[in-house]
Amino acid sequence: MRDLVVLHITTAHPALDPRIFYRECVSLAKAGYNVSLCAISDEVFVEQGVSVIPLPVYNNRFKRAFWGNLRAFAHSLKSDANIIHIHDPELIPLGLILRLLGKSVIYDAHEDFPEDLRQKEWIPAVLRGLVVYLSALVWSCLPYLFSRIVAATPKIVRRFGDRNTVLVSNMPPHGVYNPKSWEEYSSLPATMAYVGVMDEGRGVPRLWECQKSMMQPFRLRMAGVNRLNADMADRILSDPEVEYFGILNPQNVPALLKDCTMAAVLLENNSAYRYSLPLKLFEYFAAGLPVIATRFPYWENLFARERCCIFVDPHNAGEIELAVKYLLDHPQEAWEMGMRARQMVESQFNWGNEEKRLLDLYQQLLSF
Repeated sequence: MRDLVVLHITTAHPALDPRIFYRECVSLAKAGYNVSLCAISDEVFVEQGVSVIPLPVYNNRFKRAFWGNLRAFAHSLKSDANIIHIHDPELIPLGLILRLLGKSVIYDAHEDFPEDLRQKEWIPAVLRGLVVYLSALVWSCLPYLFSRIVAATPKIVRRFGDRNTVLVSNMPPHGVYNPKSWEEYSSLPATMAYVGVMDEGRGVPRLWECQKSMMQPFRLRMAGVNRLNADMADRILSDPEVEYFGILNPQNVPALLKDCTMAAVLLENNSAYRYSLPLKLFEYFAAGLPVIATRFPYWENLFARERCCIFVDPHNAGEIELAVKYLLDHPQEAWEMGMRARQMVESQFNWGNEEKRLLDLYQQLLSF
């Protein structure tokens, strides 16, 4: 195998992004590749064998798309990388230019971008349908334009028509999340975990309102970017029954989950989320927690056999309360749900399986 220098580029994600840094870049570095990451950061640093090249934060998406592309292009020209792995739709023009310059370029599709655009309120409603249509048309061409496509979910693979596309989902690693024995679980106070972006569209206010309205007490332990409106954020984060840990380094998430007894993923029931596979859901499973989740048919089909979730309408406060009450009233069954979830992650939904596909992809490109 000849030496391979890899450059990952993102203008939209922080340097220590769970998927980009802790999954893909670290896995490649451990496999012996020379890996650099051009990403949002305040400083140059090296961690776990990955060299981070800092990009600034821009105060709006249009400046980021323009100046971010220019800065990333300059860094890619300075680099001697023979494979460049880009992570944002706004970097597609950069990727195409690099392809014309003879570089092998991987486009990493984290989300179903056309469906994601359908939910963007900053796009005028009268133009949104046209924008979605045109973006879907562009996406259908990408497998022919890039060296490979990496897709985060099976739905995104299907979006590309399975052409030149490899599924690499965002899953938790082995040996990081420690499940609790029944004795440990039963001794803990009832505590709900929430990790991720905190906003109305992800059900955080409804989860808190459920906590306030129930006769049976439970605590909320939350971490992530706070995008709640100022009034709601003040009400939730000042509540003595809420522990907010701010933006956690992904390596600290297992410690937060260790003292929890259940978790929630209450995503909006819209086209951007219906076929998603959010990392936090599988982190909860890996930690052995029963989960209250949005009633997506896709999720019900994936997890129904393991009986590790209670599915609810995320807008129905009564359903959410009943689900929480069931877990509180049946702690032994709640623990068993978490253990089945843990076994499912150990056998199927883990980074070890995804890492193999990623490394095989790089080996294939290296052999050309």
